Amino acid sequence: MGGTLSRLDAAIASRVHNPTCGYTSRLLRDRSARLRKLGEESAGLLLALTSESDESVVTEAADVLYVVAVALRARGIPLSEVVAELRRRES
Repeated sequence: MGGTLSRLDAAIASRVHNPTCGYTSRLLRDRSARLRKLGEESAGLLLALTSESDESVVTEAADVLYVVAVALRARGIPLSEVVAELRRRES
């Protein structure tokens, strides 16, 4: 798994074990907020893909990846499992 994604996953995992009052910790604790944010960010990406600049698309895609990583960790699933599934599909 790439360095940036590994660091993101590790940072999110650290919030699971050492919660703070920060945004990531709140999303990890609050299922409704997490799912709502995933919907909002996904919609933002869809809108960006239809009519906005490439820069906006990249920004929105990064937002979606972050919320997906948080949602996975909230279920106890590390990003490395998703990467492993993608690798499996390559073969």
